[in-house]
Amino acid sequence: MPKTRESKNKESRSKQKDREIGEKDQEFKRWYESGLSIREIAKKAGTNYSAVRRALLRTKVKFRGRIDSSTEEMVVKMGKEGLSASKISRELKLNFNTVSRILKKHGLGRSRRKLTKEQIDEILNSRRRGESIYSIAKKLGVSTNLVAYHLKHSSREGYPTS
Repeated sequence: MPKTRESKNKESRSKQKDREIGEKDQEFKRWYESGLSIREIAKKAGTNYSAVRRALLRTKVKFRGRIDSSTEEMVVKMGKEGLSASKISRELKLNFNTVSRILKKHGLGRSRRKLTKEQIDEILNSRRRGESIYSIAKKLGVSTNLVAYHLKHSSREGYPTS
């Protein structure tokens, strides 16, 4: 069956669109390889991060690592010295989430401090005796937020707090 004029026009538009996509992809690749980040390219092109990333994937670009190995080593060293992720991120001018991800990868991630049943009971009993949240926290060596959290959640579970 011969192609109609309409189907030829559609085919032509489709090929033109494919060429345009290819040209845009190549432009994104040139920008990326010149040092722009994916977010910067998206902003410059007036599109979103995902569209730029997909275009770069189509061009088979080699993505840059987020940070070099020496920086990662420095993060690990500082983590082993006991510095918090927040302090490391400020000192090295890195995103907090990047530092946290590296520390976690090396087994240095922040561990959530769990209170024992006895400590929770002590919080409740101290509060019943009229002690302030601050004095309870100081006595147990925990934050006032943690004391308040347990008081709030214990009352939900049916433990009287006053």
